[in-house]
Amino acid sequence: MSTDYYAFRAIDQAVVRTKNILLPVQRGVWLRLALIALFVGGSAGGFEMGWQNDAPTFPQGLDTIDLSAFGQELPAVALAIIAFGIAYALISGIFQFVFFDAIREDRIVIKDYFRKEIRNGMRYFGFLFAISALLFFLLFIPAALVLSGMVIVDAGTVFQRVVLVIGYIAYAVILGFPYLMIVMFTTDFVVPIMRIGRCGILAGWSRCVRLFEGMWNQAAVYAGMKILFVLLMSIVVGLMVAITAGCVGVPVFLILAGEGWPSVGIGWYTVLFAAYICLVAFSGLLFSVPFITFLRCYSLYVLEYLNPGYEVFGEFRQQHPDR
Repeated sequence: MSTDYYAFRAIDQAVVRTKNILLPVQRGVWLRLALIALFVGGSAGGFEMGWQNDAPTFPQGLDTIDLSAFGQELPAVALAIIAFGIAYALISGIFQFVFFDAIREDRIVIKDYFRKEIRNGMRYFGFLFAISALLFFLLFIPAALVLSGMVIVDAGTVFQRVVLVIGYIAYAVILGFPYLMIVMFTTDFVVPIMRIGRCGILAGWSRCVRLFEGMWNQAAVYAGMKILFVLLMSIVVGLMVAITAGCVGVPVFLILAGEGWPSVGIGWYTVLFAAYICLVAFSGLLFSVPFITFLRCYSLYVLEYLNPGYEVFGEFRQQHPDR
């Protein structure tokens, strides 16, 4: 049964291809893939820090920080955050094509591909920006109608409020699932179709849809397997990052919270804590390298099974002459 679905057939080949790319370990290859992971969805791990009143405090005598003027800076901060998010999303779009070129050519480099993929990256960014804007608009409509008073919702009791929140969450899930599927298939199939077929993103989507015509079960199985792999990746990388954060964090927080240590000033505390955060985030990117490499190889092998005309790896036709 498993051989009937390309999503199962491609697993072993993707594993072998990933090993060929990553082994033997080459520092430059892993570092460049870690940079790519930063922009194409590698997990850097996540953790929350919360200081409580009874927690160890910093040395006494530090001036109280005055936040009264923060409100005046809020618009500028918000604009800076938005600009940073847009710039990151645009670079991320370019890196999707850089990653494809690197895997296809078996040359894990960045600068050789980045400039020539700017146009495709902008197309990718524009498409995802459009569907993301549509999603947020649809999510905003119910809240806007309620707040404006055009729709009266009785939420006087706790039970009614809970029902209202659950209903909105269900509405968001109904909208969010197809959105995530569109993003997944755009990244995994439309991007290589655009590069191989030298077409725009809408034409790429048209060809992608035709690719699955009569084989929507293949799309469903692939989506299920991809979600499973991403969940496993998140768990494994999260655990590895947590272990790293714990091992490195013990001496760091002993320094930050300990008593009797030489006074080094707030600047050194800030630098030390920032270095700790960067180290943990970087470790997460390195841990993500095998997973993002496997996932990209995996989707490309599935694409070749769907249509050998989109062959990416040269050995495919030799191993599968029937295709």
